[in-house]
Amino acid sequence: MIRFTLQNFYSALTAWAVRGSLALLLSGCLASLASAQEGENEVLPAPRPGHLIRVPLPITSEVASSIERTLGQLLEESDNVVRNEDRPTVVLEFDTANNKTGRGSQLGSCLELARKMTSNEMNRLRTVAFIPPASGAQFLDDFETEKPKSDLMGHAVLVALAANELVVADQASIGQATVDEPKVTNLIREVYREVAARRLTLPVPVVDAMVDAEAELYRVNTDNGIVYADAKQLAELEAEGDVIGANTLSAAGQLARLEGNELDRFGLTQVTAGNLRELAFAFQVKPESLENDPSLGQDWKAVQLRISNNVDPEFADWSIRAMDRMLAEQSANLLIIRIDADQADVETCMRLARHLAGLDSRQVRTVAYVEGAAKGGAGVIAATCDHLLMQPETKLGGNFEPPLEDPFREDYMAMADQLAVEQEKEGAVVMAMIDPNLDVLRFRQVQTGRVSLMTPDQHAALPRPEDWSLLGPLDVLDGIPATQAEQLGIARWVAGDFDQLKTYYQLVEDPRSIEPTPTDRWVKRLASWLASPFITPWLIFGAVFFLSTEFSAPGIGVPGFLGTLCLVAFFWSQSLDGNADWLEILLFFTGVIFILMEMFVIPGFGIFGLGGILMVMVSLILASQSFVIPVNAEEVRHMAYSCLTLLGACAGLGVALFVLQKVLPHAPLLRQIILKPPRKDALSIEAQGDPEAVVNWQHLAGRTGETVTKLFPAGKAKIDGRLYDVISDGQLIDSGVKIRVIEVMGNRIQVEVADQDA
Repeated sequence: MIRFTLQNFYSALTAWAVRGSLALLLSGCLASLASAQEGENEVLPAPRPGHLIRVPLPITSEVASSIERTLGQLLEESDNVVRNEDRPTVVLEFDTANNKTGRGSQLGSCLELARKMTSNEMNRLRTVAFIPPASGAQFLDDFETEKPKSDLMGHAVLVALAANELVVADQASIGQATVDEPKVTNLIREVYREVAARRLTLPVPVVDAMVDAEAELYRVNTDNGIVYADAKQLAELEAEGDVIGANTLSAAGQLARLEGNELDRFGLTQVTAGNLRELAFAFQVKPESLENDPSLGQDWKAVQLRISNNVDPEFADWSIRAMDRMLAEQSANLLIIRIDADQADVETCMRLARHLAGLDSRQVRTVAYVEGAAKGGAGVIAATCDHLLMQPETKLGGNFEPPLEDPFREDYMAMADQLAVEQEKEGAVVMAMIDPNLDVLRFRQVQTGRVSLMTPDQHAALPRPEDWSLLGPLDVLDGIPATQAEQLGIARWVAGDFDQLKTYYQLVEDPRSIEPTPTDRWVKRLASWLASPFITPWLIFGAVFFLSTEFSAPGIGVPGFLGTLCLVAFFWSQSLDGNADWLEILLFFTGVIFILMEMFVIPGFGIFGLGGILMVMVSLILASQSFVIPVNAEEVRHMAYSCLTLLGACAGLGVALFVLQKVLPHAPLLRQIILKPPRKDALSIEAQGDPEAVVNWQHLAGRTGETVTKLFPAGKAKIDGRLYDVISDGQLIDSGVKIRVIEVMGNRIQVEVADQDA
């Protein structure tokens, strides 16, 4: 009985222990999940209102007055602001595009604007001076030695110093404020010191070095931390014994200029950003509030373009031309791309995406509206437009057919990443449109709470990857649903139908469609017919046949005209079909020139002839296809059709030779204008009765005649009533003088004066 009781006791104790351990383990897992969920659902501070003001360079009185009016309007809108954290953020983006640096800015206008920005009433606004990177600087390889810079210099620096915050991109710099001044006066120094002391955007010694070339700038490590000093201040610190070490940032004799990465490394700026999107997250501002507004507060003028599976190189050429023409003619500022494509040509879509990205966002806003599928290249277009709107049941990206081969996939992914950087979009999302198997992870920045989508490689390449916490993966294999895209900030809004999109942009009428006219459709059909594999060889056949006929029987004109027409039709149709470009045309005509040089200028048949024939052959093949070297079965099949053009050229040449010898001399119409070869019996003097027919004038030896022209020493003379080309023995003979033939060699007749005494 006791044994049974003890066994029960031990069993109960063991079960209790096991249950306790499981409970403890379960509670730990739940706590971790709750912590992760709490971190993901953490309530972030509400974004501040933001405004963007572009600062044209150089700053003139008109520019300064315009910015002051805009700041005045923003001050009126912020009358009710009480707390500093509620202040609207105003970003002044200095327009350093096209190598504009601010040189030539007027000191008086910059000073007036700087005093406005440092006035007490401006405390209701938080101003941020932003110097963006140079356009295209982010796309250069590490091997490039000369990278484009975005430099802010001249008195425009004074306006940047008057802002509450200064943000300079890595590929940008600020400094050399008095580069336009022949002499720096004390008044100019005091003006800059006054603004620098009021804002402390940069330390006063740093500003002095940007203003006065004789001022030296040192970064001094003291017992109390890092300070910036000039030569005099450094000497005082050394006398006090506080200096641990000092580095020279700017020596005497040159104006100081500091790059964005230097400002960040030295701790002179608190925020780093490469674009407006990063800047918005850094200052907790809605990114859309810092967008360009092409409408300038007025009504939108919209046009629309549809992207479907029928996208091909010809469609891209026509779309780009029609787009640019309509945007210019209609003064449109809103371009809507309606997308429903799951098998669109990737190369063509990438080309369209690049063109859309190249449009000036200050003049036109691009909006992608996904009505169905948006996969592959169509997904890249959707993800890189300024705005993305999607219907509720649609998805962005996902698997598409046919899948891309490895070399092309890597190239397209690199292009997609570049587009994302240029358009300030999530690079991982855009690359996932090309490769749906890409690992895309969600990260949250610890300091700001910003959620970003990155690949593992992108996260590892961050300057401080430890500042980002992993939230989890994002499934992109089957596409990103519209609601999830909206939650992640990829899509701007989920629109139920196109009418809701019109409401969103306050469009009263349907946008005008970019569609081909009847003439465009007729031209497209004609070009497609001429570029077909069955017509192209006949065009080349006709070109070679007619041009060979013209060269063999010059003067006719009709064959030359028809041959040229065939060549023009060939290259025109292939160009509209997206195959031929200037390279193929230059190759062809350069090859033809080399062949003609070999035939008529350079004796023999050598490098020019062989090279010319090879260039013509290569140009004809490349003009018939959109690739150089085939890499898949489809391209190999297409290249077989391209080789038909060479067969057409060879056939045209062979038929031309046959026709010229056998047919044309007997044709009733052409018989009168084509030279016939002489008969053998016509080569005898007896048959023809013409001694010149055999080009042998030995019978003229010793005969006399009279010069018709002066002999210098060659000329013409009449002998036995016939006119001959003659040459004297070196003496000049006047016309009308009697001469005697002294020697005949072939067709060379040498004469002398018959009466030497005369």
